[in-house]
Amino acid sequence: MGSFAIWHLLFVAGYVAVWFLPSLIALKRDHSSKWGILAATIIFGWIPLIWPVILIWSLSGRHHREPVTNPVS
Repeated sequence: MGSFAIWHLLFVAGYVAVWFLPSLIALKRDHSSKWGILAATIIFGWIPLIWPVILIWSLSGRHHREPVTNPVS
């Protein structure tokens, strides 16, 4: 495998990682629309004007939180 092939492979891996960044963020934050964000990333994520919108969506405040429970003393 030549030097060009290695750089090409690294470029493609980096591109795919950045492409799926909104989905990874949504899954990590347990976003309430994580599956919609994943679908939007797969279908529309390659469009340069749409990808930032999906990224902002994944960073929005709507995510599941663990309920706070007070132990009974």
